[in-house]
Amino acid sequence: MQKLLLLAATVLAGTLMFKYNDGDLTMVDVTREMDLNAIEVEVASERSDKVRPTNRYLEQVFEMVREVEAFEERVRVAILPGDMSMARYIAEFLVRVQKTQRVEKIVLVAEEDVSKLVEMMEWYLGDVEVAVVGTDAMLDEEALVIGVTGFVDGAANSNIVKFHDEQAMEVLEHADVEGVEGMDVQYRVVVEKVMNHAKEIGAEETEITKHWQLSDRSYFFVNFYKGKNKAADRKLTVLAFGDMMLGRYVRTLMDQNGLDYVFEKMPDGFFSGADMIHANLEGPIKGKGRSGGTAMVFQFNEDVAPLLKKWGFDMVSIANNHAADAGWDGRDTTIAALEGSGVDWCGHPRDVEKESVYYGNVGETTYAFVCLHDVTFKLDDQAAVELIKEVDAEVDYVLVSIHWGAEYKHQPHWSLQVEPGRAFVDAGADFIIGHHPHVVENFEIYNGAPIFYSLGNFVFDQYWSTMTQEELSIGIVLGEDGINIYLFPMKSERSQSRLMTKDEYEVWIEKFIGYGEYDEKMKEMIRDGVIQL
Repeated sequence: MQKLLLLAATVLAGTLMFKYNDGDLTMVDVTREMDLNAIEVEVASERSDKVRPTNRYLEQVFEMVREVEAFEERVRVAILPGDMSMARYIAEFLVRVQKTQRVEKIVLVAEEDVSKLVEMMEWYLGDVEVAVVGTDAMLDEEALVIGVTGFVDGAANSNIVKFHDEQAMEVLEHADVEGVEGMDVQYRVVVEKVMNHAKEIGAEETEITKHWQLSDRSYFFVNFYKGKNKAADRKLTVLAFGDMMLGRYVRTLMDQNGLDYVFEKMPDGFFSGADMIHANLEGPIKGKGRSGGTAMVFQFNEDVAPLLKKWGFDMVSIANNHAADAGWDGRDTTIAALEGSGVDWCGHPRDVEKESVYYGNVGETTYAFVCLHDVTFKLDDQAAVELIKEVDAEVDYVLVSIHWGAEYKHQPHWSLQVEPGRAFVDAGADFIIGHHPHVVENFEIYNGAPIFYSLGNFVFDQYWSTMTQEELSIGIVLGEDGINIYLFPMKSERSQSRLMTKDEYEVWIEKFIGYGEYDEKMKEMIRDGVIQL
């Protein structure tokens, strides 16, 4: 057997050198072909005296993928699912890896039972050592390290899967370790562990080889190769809500049912899958706050700040007509409570100033929120325009979050909303998020920039009408190649928001379309819940 293998290797070498001398191959090609064939010869030699245990299922799975090609580079780190419904694609990965490189050891980083995956690998790879470790283990630099996890799991609808996967794809393609915190993924600690390991060993060039989206879940197959990450244009993803009022009778219900009461009917994982989650905080945080009654003066308990952090809110606007309800020192206690809980903020209830702006970044992409108020204090529109121009010169994306308009109207006020909104776009705003009217208003696309005039309420106690309990949250994806907007209509019942059912959605979306003037193409996108610009 060894003599035959030696003869085969000699013939191969002669053939390759003939092609090299004839100009058909470079020396790099010759070396690579010799390496790959040497691996295959060695594997064949090692297995010549071994017979795999009979396993008809695995035999059929691997037979389907045996003709796949090698990867172009050696895989140093990978992420793949442990779900055996993905067995065919796991098999494809293993066959391609074996055709690409010599594998002596695989380390699976897992927080779930991966015994079936181990069995599959050991059956196919023979003597390759397969070790399973937790996220606190030291990782072998020479081993092929594989993080085992699914991504979105159990989503309420397919548009949530699509939106959350947009953020995940950006994080994975850009090897953005910091962005992992916002991902909707089954085992976030696994992704953090293997991506940090990839960074440590200089394997930051990534390739998403497979991406599967089902109605309620998703899977990624990701390879990490040696080298710096070359991906460009890290997109920004934002999940935005309207008015959030956490005092008055809302607080009474929270005291009776627990602080989480107002958010607990939203789907699992909904408050993740975005780089930034934003809402308008409709009132100040000071002391024990005020509960009960119908007073138009709002004040929230200090415990709402850590509650917002717990549920994933990254930044809130404090530029609105209730921001000074507890006096100007209430603004100071609000800022202190938010910052003490790790929640960022922007806006001033009266002035256009530097505190009107929040600056952030995802990877190398920079963005800013400009938070404005035009209800109890008349906004200086020109000062706002000048500020937006200044900010636009400093960042890649500018989003304006503004408290404006007339209450309980489904169409925007021309001079209070439409004219200034368009001026903000002309000054450099890429997206405008409106709130205050307590009901959802129409949107428009002006010079390529979406203006959502009002998202309506999010958490409130206005039970006296249907329209004040019909709400809208939006998933925003901003990139150089365009803008995607995901519509997530909600219904509130006793201050608990939830996503609309399919039947509720179909009725409400036609009402929403009726609020504005849209062409047929836009109407169909609105009905589908995904607007692509």
